[in-house]
Amino acid sequence: DKVYLSTNETGIDESSIQIFKGMHQGKLAPGASYYIQANLNLPSVEEGEYYVYVQTDVDNEVFELDTKTNNILKKENKITVVKPDLTVQTEVAPEKIYSGNTHAIAWKLKNEGGTIKERNITDRIFLSKNQDGSNPVPVAVISHVISLTEGEERTIYENITFPYDSSLSGTYYLFVQTDNDNELKEKKKVNNLSAPREVQCIYIPKPDITLTNLSASA
Repeated sequence: DKVYLSTNETGIDESSIQIFKGMHQGKLAPGASYYIQANLNLPSVEEGEYYVYVQTDVDNEVFELDTKTNNILKKENKITVVKPDLTVQTEVAPEKIYSGNTHAIAWKLKNEGGTIKERNITDRIFLSKNQDGSNPVPVAVISHVISLTEGEERTIYENITFPYDSSLSGTYYLFVQTDNDNELKEKKKVNNLSAPREVQCIYIPKPDITLTNLSASA
């Protein structure tokens, strides 16, 4: 059995998109039926309205005396496909970041599009000397599972250890980029990057004790 999405009102055609394939094994007595239920993750499709078609015995394994025309069923009411649309903004960040130290960072994700259900995504935190985020300095990568309905928000809190680097000194801008690996098929990606958050990076050299004089007497 296969399930398709299609914009065609009259049946399955080459433009139809397969979203499920299942198999029923065993006997089916006259007048009997079987039931399949599945939770589906839709592939990347354009937003819009679609008919749902179910086709049974797709591979013609069963010999039927009459035609196969009743092996395809269309759901009369269309379904509407809406892509998710994540936005991100930095909620908590220190004004001063000490190189090599751990600081609390929080950022808020909001879904302004279709429902996201139990998807693994990766968020990236980085610094840049530039407000456009160019020439990024990697800080951390955070992976998590996200489920958000339309309009729903979620705030993520993490303790982030910043790199110990003598070049990290002076004014920088902190950024959070959500869905860094493009796991979600969204309406747009430009709002996956937070606005620049100005921070002061401070580098403190580690202690370095040097023995400069040694004397001894008999």
